[in-house]
Amino acid sequence: MTSNCPILSIIVAAPPDQEILPSIESLRVLDVPEDFAEMIITRGRMPSIQRNVAVRHASGQWLYFLDDDSILTPQSWERVMDWLGKSDAEVVGGPNLCPEDASFVQTIFEVLLGSALTFGPSRSRYMPIGKQRASSEKELILCNLLIRKSAFEKAGGFDEALYPNEENALMESIAHEGGRLFYDPALSVKRYPRSTVGSFLYMLYRYGRGRAQQFRRHPSSSSLLNMAPALFLVYTLINIGLFVPGTVQIRSSLAMLMLLPFLLYGLALLGQMMVNIKSFGFRKSLLAMPLMLLCHLYYGTGFWVGCVKNSDHSDSAFNASEVVIEKLHMTNQ
Repeated sequence: MTSNCPILSIIVAAPPDQEILPSIESLRVLDVPEDFAEMIITRGRMPSIQRNVAVRHASGQWLYFLDDDSILTPQSWERVMDWLGKSDAEVVGGPNLCPEDASFVQTIFEVLLGSALTFGPSRSRYMPIGKQRASSEKELILCNLLIRKSAFEKAGGFDEALYPNEENALMESIAHEGGRLFYDPALSVKRYPRSTVGSFLYMLYRYGRGRAQQFRRHPSSSSLLNMAPALFLVYTLINIGLFVPGTVQIRSSLAMLMLLPFLLYGLALLGQMMVNIKSFGFRKSLLAMPLMLLCHLYYGTGFWVGCVKNSDHSDSAFNASEVVIEKLHMTNQ
């Protein structure tokens, strides 16, 4: 192996003026064979474009995408090394976990991220769920994602009109071409959740909007489950219109029928809280329960907005020529 042919290219997208990159700092302390991997910092204002440009500069056979705040552990690096030696995978990912020193509010968000009622199968992105297995874009996330470079290029790279959800569309394309996707619960990174309720709910809004925009550009049955919060939002608004004093009055029998889904939803919230108590304790689980409703409503709102509105970046004047690439070789020195 020569310095011109590393096995792995680690790609970190960052804003133009961000000096401290926790992901890069965590990589520097790992015991890595000389010239085995290269680090590529790609700076700009549109991550999907930044990452595509970085891949064009990448020399590795594998691409490892990390967010600027993804912290890799030595144990997880061992899992990365194991996967690089296998020939039966095109995409491999694992969860991003809440660090032990996170604030109390962030640990409440950890409960939400790890709840099946809130995130469905995508909770595997935030908790180590089950065993190593074949998977899909529902369980994998871009802040901790290995992709074989040949599969990335064959699929055409990231859709530069999408952010977020550019990785979901890419993984669907790779799977459609016969590529194999795997989830490894031991291949994890540490990453802090949002720090305030407002920023967390806005994240959910963006996720919903991004999923709808992805569905518009790349229709797929895998996105149908993500429509549930949008339909729940419509149902909620209809009930508000029917039952708020001074609005339309309906018969009591019809009213009970209309409210039955709310009753079932309340029971589902209570059941999820009981499940969460085993992993997170009573206090955190209780505080997280009302936020689950807000998560669904914000995601649903974002989904409807995304149905009629393009990505904030899709018409941006930002282009590949503005991306700044910093390419470093990773050594064990």
